[in-house]
Amino acid sequence: MVFIGMDHGTTGISFCIMSNEGEILDSFKIDREDSKSGKISAINEICRLNELGVETIITDHHLPPTELPAAYAIVNPHLSTKLLFKELSGAGVAYKLISYLYGYLGRSREAEDFLALAAIGTVADIVPLVQDNRYLVEMGLRQINQKPSLGILELLRNAKLSESEVNAGKIAWIIGPRINAAGRLENASLAYRLLTAQDRQEAIALAVQLENLNARRQDLTNRFFQLAKQQVDINQKILFFQDEQCPKGVVGLVAGRICEEYNLPCIAINTEAELCVGSCRSIEGFDITKALVSCSSLLKRFGGHAQAAGFSAKKEQLPAIKAHLERYAYDNLKDRDPRPILHIDTLVKLDELSLEVVTEIKRMEPFGEGNKAPLFLSENLSVLDWRVMGKEEEHMLVKFTDGERLLEATAFNMKAKLSPLMKDRLDIVYNLEINEYNGRRNLRANLVDYRIHK
Repeated sequence: MVFIGMDHGTTGISFCIMSNEGEILDSFKIDREDSKSGKISAINEICRLNELGVETIITDHHLPPTELPAAYAIVNPHLSTKLLFKELSGAGVAYKLISYLYGYLGRSREAEDFLALAAIGTVADIVPLVQDNRYLVEMGLRQINQKPSLGILELLRNAKLSESEVNAGKIAWIIGPRINAAGRLENASLAYRLLTAQDRQEAIALAVQLENLNARRQDLTNRFFQLAKQQVDINQKILFFQDEQCPKGVVGLVAGRICEEYNLPCIAINTEAELCVGSCRSIEGFDITKALVSCSSLLKRFGGHAQAAGFSAKKEQLPAIKAHLERYAYDNLKDRDPRPILHIDTLVKLDELSLEVVTEIKRMEPFGEGNKAPLFLSENLSVLDWRVMGKEEEHMLVKFTDGERLLEATAFNMKAKLSPLMKDRLDIVYNLEINEYNGRRNLRANLVDYRIHK
């Protein structure tokens, strides 16, 4: 019997194969760009394990390639002809396997201990929160809020969330980024150790470490986002940013911020080595993976989804890749209206809003990809008061009024464009939440968009 240890570092996954006695039998590594494109593609690595007599079970949720590795078994919903729902996350697939194995052993209830992890992975993987995914997240959130593990509890305490209810949004914006910060900047095993910690002091120390890593990740993202804004050519239909110092674990975050800022697909590339690593983010209606397919002869490796992908390529090929994708994007986006589309659910007056309304809305949770929180529009409001928030003072807390009622709203990453409009009358688009602080509950809006009232 052997044990396969996996070390998720910033440049890839290292495998260490050991006997029961602790003897190292073999070790090898999958490069980061290979590991990000999906475990199911690790053909050479599985061959290596087969040579050592190790039977391997692969769980994966990506679309499978034409050639599959010779594993003992591959658990992937896309390989099934019977499953009606195939949009599970990687964590969801792993949970399904665990649940089946515990059921086979007659210990089905024990599988429920992993629901919190399945929920975190499902939300962080940005899969549609419908059907099986909705169930996993709903049940996992119940576990996080009622009986969190030591690691999750300390993570919440460090993020100042231990006294408030955790929902899918807080997983997406607070829990997920802290867990991911470990693999982005140092080593994913830090997050693993936190999530499996049985000793409170160890959990406290690891949670503090992840909190610090996340703060560093935020600083790096903001720094390179500002550099990218100076470098990208907004006259193109696809935006490129490349830098030798932008960490490989951060390029995807920078691409995402630029994509959101300009509503255009973006590719951010780490050019530190001769083999460069790129991360892509895209917009609705532009399949970035298909775009990469169109220049696959210029790439070393690539993979991903319609709106997020990654690749590696030789540095000398970058000018040709850029030129090709700029032509491809122009051909596919030249007739597109560049303005993002917001699907607003209803127009409301401030006196129609209440804690009771939000309570009713919460019955439709969990919200996320595929099940968006309702968007409201309120018109002709003035600003009563406002203040800046955040380490870089990039966020705002704004108090809007219609002359009679008041609505407090958070405006994330909007200070630069919104603050000059504080004397104008505005139309605002937002979703609603209940803000809990020091035992008090009040209505709060999350600002999504705004315009000067006409």
